[in-house]
Amino acid sequence: KDTEHWIAPHFVNTSVGSFTNTLYVSSDSTTPFDVKVYSNDVNGVQTLLTTLSVSKNNPKTYTVAASAIYTTSTSEAGVPVQKGLYLQGTKSFFCSLRAAQGSHGEIVTSKGKAGIGTKFYAAAAPITYSSSTLMDFTTGVMATENGTTVTVTGYDPNITFINNSNTSGTLTFNLEKGQSYLIAGIGDNTANNTGFIGAKITSNKPITITNGNANAMYATGSLTSGSDLVLDQSVPTERLGNEFAMVRSLSPTNSYDMEGGIVIATENNTEVYLNNALLPVATLNEGDYYRILDNSYINQGNGHYNIYVRTTKNVYLYQLVGS
Repeated sequence: KDTEHWIAPHFVNTSVGSFTNTLYVSSDSTTPFDVKVYSNDVNGVQTLLTTLSVSKNNPKTYTVAASAIYTTSTSEAGVPVQKGLYLQGTKSFFCSLRAAQGSHGEIVTSKGKAGIGTKFYAAAAPITYSSSTLMDFTTGVMATENGTTVTVTGYDPNITFINNSNTSGTLTFNLEKGQSYLIAGIGDNTANNTGFIGAKITSNKPITITNGNANAMYATGSLTSGSDLVLDQSVPTERLGNEFAMVRSLSPTNSYDMEGGIVIATENNTEVYLNNALLPVATLNEGDYYRILDNSYINQGNGHYNIYVRTTKNVYLYQLVGS
């Protein structure tokens, strides 16, 4: 809950089809107040999309034009674009973006000011099946101030980026306030399947990041189950922790490892422990990841499954939820 929220855009594979994108805004304030929704900032000049009056028991929704929050056009990847959302209220409020269509859906919850910073590590679901119809990774970077320089390192140099032939192992780009840059790769290159997971993203001024896959096939043992929209807003490294609990969703227990999680290390020699085990399941270096599979959940009875995750250094942990 915060007075300001930012949501960076994402790249969608053309095979997925179109989405309806809706902002959900709510607050526990008993006094009504205005939340202004902006897009397409250019050098600090904001475009007001709408004003929502919210209060306790009076949440509001707003349907966002597709052009403001995602693209399927290859010409809009690898270059600064005027996409992304900024919301500002006179009191604190909750904000999420919900994308939906016939086959796919996702909720991106804004972290408010806790979601902006200058050091991140990229996340995506590790792809288990290579195909040009799949989206191996999408990372949207949005600037909150003018004169922002972003540097991306630590990815596989064999990656094939959309609309960017860079193979040097380093990406650098400049953004003005409200501008975004989409880093994306299609699933027809094996290096793309996991090669961008754990890439280090740094900037000289605060940025916000939306990362994941759109459309991802991360299930195991099935080439027909697991294709989905997988997105989340990242947080900077200073917001991370090393102790987590994950509760399994209501998907069938034979969901081909669609349930589980992804641990991404930010420091060398990071040990990962599951469920109070005495020995680590993995020791990771900076930018490495470990995929927690469905069989790591413990049956607590009455259909309740959970996992306790502990690491020796702070990490990212993204939970994957099946359907």
